[in-house]
Amino acid sequence: MELLFAVLGVIALAAFVWLLVVAFQTDILWGLACLFLPFATLIFGILHWDRAAKPFLAHLGSSFLALILTWVFVGSMVQSMDSGAMQLQTAEIQALQQDLLHRVQTGQMTRGEAEDEMRRGLKGIMAAQPVQPAAVSQTAPDRGRGIASEAVADLDPAAALNAKIEDAVALEDAHRAQEEAEKRTPAQPRLVRSYVAKDPRGANADIGKTVRLRMRNGLERSGGLIDVSRAGELLVERRLHGGKVVHTIDPAIVAEYKVLEWVQR
Repeated sequence: MELLFAVLGVIALAAFVWLLVVAFQTDILWGLACLFLPFATLIFGILHWDRAAKPFLAHLGSSFLALILTWVFVGSMVQSMDSGAMQLQTAEIQALQQDLLHRVQTGQMTRGEAEDEMRRGLKGIMAAQPVQPAAVSQTAPDRGRGIASEAVADLDPAAALNAKIEDAVALEDAHRAQEEAEKRTPAQPRLVRSYVAKDPRGANADIGKTVRLRMRNGLERSGGLIDVSRAGELLVERRLHGGKVVHTIDPAIVAEYKVLEWVQR
């Protein structure tokens, strides 16, 4: 497209110079008018059609084509900017959702806390990039509506994002109804995952498990215990927005050390 712009620009310039030459040959006042007044070339071309037809049509045609190409180029640029903003917004929301899902599965937060955090995250992302609400992933128990969402995604990405959000809300309502039904049944002992306080000096036995630590200065760290160094330092890995961060913690500064384990209730 850049080459076409250049060719049209050269043609338009050459035709304008040709038209100026014809105008000056006709009368010096016509030449000055075509050079300095915006619509003088149009008037001159119409009044002196027999002499100025060829340069006038060449200049008019090349300028018109250049205007059309400019319109198409600007339209494509605006569309690509909107598409890029929506893709960035979708990626940020998916990263936030994956992080919250991992924290719920590992017991670092409850479902209600995850919902509140997701709402706050959505508000922040939408305020920074006001395009359209981005996608919330679907889960297996609602496959019928998920198929409809995928069909909508092929036609309109923004509508698909809204449909997936509705799917997630409907699924959450089903979970709440199931929890209410479980509350009405007689309580029975069962195994649940819960944090158990332990001595960090025995952390070698907890490698591969999820841990939560509170330092003496009040700072908290949580994640997967991936190793214990020869010096006894705890290597805690934390997932953050699709990436991983490893914290090296000295047991001497740990005030509280808890491990996520199966316990009977």
